[in-house]
Amino acid sequence: GVYGYATPWAQTLLEWARAGKGSGILLEETLGGRALTFLEANVGRLPESVWKGASAIYAANAKGVAEVFLNAPLKPGAIFTQIEQPIVEFLGNAVLRYVR
Repeated sequence: GVYGYATPWAQTLLEWARAGKGSGILLEETLGGRALTFLEANVGRLPESVWKGASAIYAANAKGVAEVFLNAPLKPGAIFTQIEQPIVEFLGNAVLRYVR
């Protein structure tokens, strides 16, 4: 997997993650990610808890080397540090490589 997160430069980081992902898969490219993006575009902003659930499933399915595109420092309570990083570290299903 490839994780792309943002603070003020969301579009730039997403473009960076897309360009650097290689054969990795962004959350937005998964079936769940596409469905949630569609819902947000057509229904409205989804609760953060929905994205946290999708992120947990995404992290649990990560394999190999997962490149992480982040703006540092992350805000407290960021989904990556709160949900995805602990899951990947607990399961040991991927090695996180940070690209900043």
